[in-house]
Amino acid sequence: MRVLVTGGCGFIGLNLVDYLSRVSDLEIRVLDRSDERRKYLNPEAEFIKGDIRDGPTVRKALSGCDFVVNLAAETGVIPSIQDPLRDAEVNVLGTLNLLYESRNTVEKFIHASSAAPLGEHTPPLHEGLLPRPLSPYGAGKLAGEGYCYAFNASYGLKTICLRFSNVYGPHSLHKMSAVHLFIRKALKGEPVTVYGDGKQSRDMVYVQDICQAIHKSIMGDSTGLYHVGTGKQTSLLELLGLIGELTGKKIEIDYKPERKGEIKVNYCSIDKAGSELDYSPKYSLRKGLEETIKWYEEMKGC
Repeated sequence: MRVLVTGGCGFIGLNLVDYLSRVSDLEIRVLDRSDERRKYLNPEAEFIKGDIRDGPTVRKALSGCDFVVNLAAETGVIPSIQDPLRDAEVNVLGTLNLLYESRNTVEKFIHASSAAPLGEHTPPLHEGLLPRPLSPYGAGKLAGEGYCYAFNASYGLKTICLRFSNVYGPHSLHKMSAVHLFIRKALKGEPVTVYGDGKQSRDMVYVQDICQAIHKSIMGDSTGLYHVGTGKQTSLLELLGLIGELTGKKIEIDYKPERKGEIKVNYCSIDKAGSELDYSPKYSLRKGLEETIKWYEEMKGC
């Protein structure tokens, strides 16, 4: 059995390829448009350079594949506000192209989404809430989910959409999310910028738990939509306190006005993923941060 991991040289992709190589007998093929991080890719994986928007390249990458894990994406709320057309080209049209080329040959399609489609809701977030995206990024991810449902109904392609919470962990040199920025700044002794009062919260999930959920999605029989996180919320100030403790650094905070389009309180219910995917997070925030900080230290802070 072979799985195609799109965006396999990205943050989650590199971790997923290592995870699948360790816990499964799946043959792994990676499609990624960049060579920049290929040097970190597990040598057991086959690599194809290309873009999910390109039909011939996608058809080549899909040849002989039983499963697809679509991690290829334009990421981030702020970049999507700055360039919504670019965001839609990749996250909507790219996903649609990948689904179209998968419809008659692939057994199951796993799509990486996020909580961004939901917008502001009273937490915990769950699968039954009405989507109200606050950013083009959230709208694009919602469109991807919609196309997954449509291809399931129209073509019989088994699809699973996983709404990842705020993921952190190794191989995150290019990530601009809070955990990774805070760790890099702390290790360098630089001030950390916090937009707003720092009381905004996120569901911080370690990347190995995300890999667990993806693996169980591949091997199980379930289809549909699932939130994947820890079910717990952590404020940015709490996060900074723990990073300061684990790095032994005193972190200076530079407060700036809050930014439009960003959700203030965000954590999810993982009850459905637990009951239908047998998903259960294994890493506490402390343990996950310890592993992440250790990796950054080995990479000289970067």
